[in-house]
Amino acid sequence: MKLFNRISDYFWTGLNINFIVLAVKIRFAIVKIYNWKVSIFTDLICFIVIGIAFRLLVEQLIKITYEVGRD
Repeated sequence: MKLFNRISDYFWTGLNINFIVLAVKIRFAIVKIYNWKVSIFTDLICFIVIGIAFRLLVEQLIKITYEVGRD
């Protein structure tokens, strides 16, 4: 069961990192396509999404560090 938990933790960590990268790529793609008014709205949404993803990433990394230290 511990092995499954570790695999799950690393999977969610990787997913959070990929989500952050995807949000940044979408932001730059929209800025290139549309004008600056749309990009301001997109920046706001992307920064909120990136902030949530970073918070989840930090929580996951703390959980992994705690479990590795406990073993």
